Amino acid sequence: MIPIIIIRYGELTTKSKNRIDFIKQLKTNIKIILQDFKDIKIVHFHDRMEITDLDLALTSPIINILTKVFGISSLSAAFRIEKDIAQLKTKVLELVNQQDRENFKTFKLFVTRSDKTFKMSSDEITRVIAPIILYKTSLTVDVTNPDLKINIKINQNDIYLFANKINGAGGFPVGSSGKVVLLLSGGIDSPVAAYKLMKRGLQVQYLHFATPPFTLPAALKKVQKLVEILAPYNAGSKELYICNFTNLQNEISHIQKESYRITLMRRMFVRIANIFAEQHNFPALATGEAIGQVASQTLASINVINNVAALPILRSLITEDKVDIINFAKKIGTYETSILPFADCCSLFVPKNPVTQPKLYECENLENQLKQLIDWEQLVFDTVESIEKLEM
Repeated sequence: MIPIIIIRYGELTTKSKNRIDFIKQLKTNIKIILQDFKDIKIVHFHDRMEITDLDLALTSPIINILTKVFGISSLSAAFRIEKDIAQLKTKVLELVNQQDRENFKTFKLFVTRSDKTFKMSSDEITRVIAPIILYKTSLTVDVTNPDLKINIKINQNDIYLFANKINGAGGFPVGSSGKVVLLLSGGIDSPVAAYKLMKRGLQVQYLHFATPPFTLPAALKKVQKLVEILAPYNAGSKELYICNFTNLQNEISHIQKESYRITLMRRMFVRIANIFAEQHNFPALATGEAIGQVASQTLASINVINNVAALPILRSLITEDKVDIINFAKKIGTYETSILPFADCCSLFVPKNPVTQPKLYECENLENQLKQLIDWEQLVFDTVESIEKLEM
C-alpha cells in the first residue's frame, strides 16, 4: 500500500470563476506550513489535493499540522493500492487493524466507483468485503451510526482505501481575501478576533502598542507568544510590529477630563494604525472589540473612535459573549498565554470611571485643548515612523 493524504476543499467548492485562485492560494499555504517536510509532493485536482511521496510515519504529524490550515474541509490518511479485488481483501484488513480498536466497535463500508467499467458494482464489492471484516475482526455492522467508516474508492487506475475523515479548519485559505492590520493587545479577545479573520481568508499582520517603561518586557514576550501560537492558522506568518506609545501616552495623561483618557487613547491608536496600514497598502484595520464588554466598547464609544478612521475597522467579535470568547481562546490555545499577569497599556492607564457614552464634540474639544500644549498631530506621525517590525 502506498500512503497518501487526501485534502478536500469544502467551502471552496462554492466558488466558480475564481475557484482556481483559491486552490492555488491553499496549495501555497500548505507548501509554506509543510516546508520542513522536504520530499513530499503536493498535487491538486478540481475537487481535492493529495500529498504523495509520503513516509507512513509522517502521516499523523502532517495531518496534525494541516488541521490548522484554513480552506481545508476534511482530510484522510489513505492508501493507494492496485486495482485488484484480491489485494483489496488483504489491505482492508490491514487498514482496520491499524485503527484504535478500543474506540471502534462497529463499521460500515462506503464504496464508490468513478470507473464505471470496473468488473464489480459498488454493491457487489460491499458484499465481498464486509463479510471478511465481520469474520476476521470483532467489529459488527452499523449502517446508521458506525464508529468506523471504511471508504473504498475505485478510480480509473487504482483504488483508494481510507477510514474516517478528519475535520479540517474550514473557511477560506489565508491570503485569499487580502491582508489586515490587527491591533493586538495581550488580552483574550484580539487573538480570537485574529483567528476568525484568518478563517475568512485574511492574512493578519499585528500592531502592538507598548508604553515602556510602564509596560514590562514580559508583556511584549507574551504578545510574541500569542503570535507564535496563531502562526499555523496564519499560513505561517508572524509579522508583528511594535509601536512605542509612551510619548503620546504621557501627553494624554494631561487631559483634564480623566474619564475621557481611554477614549482619546484609542482614537490615537486608530490614527496611528490607519497611517501605518496605508503606508503598507493594507486595506483595513481590525480589533478584538465586542459590544458592551468594557466602557470603551459601547456603541457610543465605538462611534467616536471610528470617527478618526479612514479605513474600515473589522470587528469579528462584535456580537460575541465573553464566555464564548474565553471558550474559543481555550480551543485555539491562546487562553493560557492571554491570562498571564503582564498588563498592556490599555489596562494600565484605564481611568477609575471611564466614560461610557462619550460625545464626539467633547473628544474634539479635549484634543484641541491638548493641541495648545503640544503638536500631537506631528507626534502621531513621529510615532508611526518609529514603529518597528519585531523579528520572530
